[in-house]
Amino acid sequence: MDVTVTRFDVQADVRPGHYVEIRDAAGMTLSRVPVRSAFSGSREVFPEDHSDPITRVDTSGQSEVFTVVVPAPAASVSIAVVRIAPPAPTAGEPGAGVTSPVPAEPEVTELATFPIEPAK
Repeated sequence: MDVTVTRFDVQADVRPGHYVEIRDAAGMTLSRVPVRSAFSGSREVFPEDHSDPITRVDTSGQSEVFTVVVPAPAASVSIAVVRIAPPAPTAGEPGAGVTSPVPAEPEVTELATFPIEPAK
């Protein structure tokens, strides 16, 4: 199935949250899609009867399943789920000749990685 996914790239301003990344053979991130509610501790349940309301149920301690549509360029070989945390506060003073602290990098934790299987 081919789906058009627009405006999803690796951006310089990485915000804390969960993301799905598409990676090449060298492990470099080709694209990154935010997964805003995948690990929220609750989920929406859609009723069989469309006239019934959509409800939200607690998922604490349960396995989570979610669907994400991501761009997959020709160089894609794997997909990873990552958590990006804000940078830890920097300790110490800037070195000699530096007028301001160097911004810290956000902390990226890889939660899972899966190979992308070629279409048959």
